[in-house]
Amino acid sequence: MPSHEEHCQQSLRRYGKTFSELHKWMDEPSEILGYKHRMYRHDPYTTPHVARRLFGEYADEACLDHIRLDREMSRGIYAPVSAKPLNLGRFALAYFLGFIAVFISVSQLSPVKGSQAVVLGSLVLLIFISVWVGGLLAIPLYFLFEFLWGERQPKEIEEFFQACDEMDRKKSSLGASFTLNVSMAELDDYSKQALKEAEKQDYSLALELLEKSLQDKPKSKYLLLLKAWFTDRLQQKTEHTRTHRGEHRIRNLADLDRSLRLFRDYMDFLERALDSLEEALAIDPNFSEAQELLRCYKGRLELYQNFIQKLENLKRIFPQKLDKT
Repeated sequence: MPSHEEHCQQSLRRYGKTFSELHKWMDEPSEILGYKHRMYRHDPYTTPHVARRLFGEYADEACLDHIRLDREMSRGIYAPVSAKPLNLGRFALAYFLGFIAVFISVSQLSPVKGSQAVVLGSLVLLIFISVWVGGLLAIPLYFLFEFLWGERQPKEIEEFFQACDEMDRKKSSLGASFTLNVSMAELDDYSKQALKEAEKQDYSLALELLEKSLQDKPKSKYLLLLKAWFTDRLQQKTEHTRTHRGEHRIRNLADLDRSLRLFRDYMDFLERALDSLEEALAIDPNFSEAQELLRCYKGRLELYQNFIQKLENLKRIFPQKLDKT
């Protein structure tokens, strides 16, 4: 399997930058799933789109390069999700039992009689048959042993990474078509300045300025819409920054606790945005922009709730797989 450094060097040669955070993000599941990590964030059709959204220009191409290099350096054997390494101990046991079963069965069916040479020849033939037929019998026996005693991937780990994938896929589409429309007549100097700060992506300052406008016009549905919008943009910017810093990586229980805190913070942002939208809709129940954003934010809130639930399941039921420190 290619190392992180090999992926970075390939990106550096092709795009002039290493895309180190992208490659870390793609291989994060390996901290828990090992060689099975390629079942997540390695889909050549959907993952590049998510990568471009998270990591910028050429990230989609670097993502595809990552997937191709993984396949090439696996010598063409790109293991499916269900593939597992052969357990030699169990296979040896299955082979031995198959050999003994065939040897005894054949010897009982055809007792050997005659001269010493005939007996010796018959014994060699019996061993030859037992070796081949016993080997065939060992295959179903091995799978039976795997079913009875094989290590199973806990469902909590599978569900956690499925929730990661669901969030990656759905979050970008929620609200993607929304266009912010406000009545300029409703805006005063503070709120107009807030819009300018929002263009610079300084959403904290934009919210501070907007609060001053709301002191004079607490019942303005447009100002409440802007407040919800700025609150959500601040949350997305915070999450995006933390993703780039690697603050969502889970390598041990301390990381898991941190992720729980971060995603609960994101939920608080969304709940505050929802409160502002509900205030706007209480003023005007037919306010279409607020209705559209409300549906979007509720959809994202449900994603976060589901993700947090999977994190809590992972912590409660299977901590030993995560605590590597």
